[in-house]
Amino acid sequence: MKTVNTLQFKIYLIVFNLMSFAAMAQDFDDPDFPIGGDPGDPAAPIDDWILPMAIIGIAVMYYLIKKKRQSLV
Repeated sequence: MKTVNTLQFKIYLIVFNLMSFAAMAQDFDDPDFPIGGDPGDPAAPIDDWILPMAIIGIAVMYYLIKKKRQSLV
């Protein structure tokens, strides 16, 4: 398998991001766009999961730090 150096990989990544920018910048007022432009109807209710994910993240961070400290001793 051919290896790709980091500079070439970075160039590919930048070009991909620039080419896909048009897909991310869609017009929400367009009636043919599948997600409605009504801000009262959220497409993804992420607000319900912010606090539980923050608590889980802190718990995982505590566990990993505790595990690393035990392995260093």
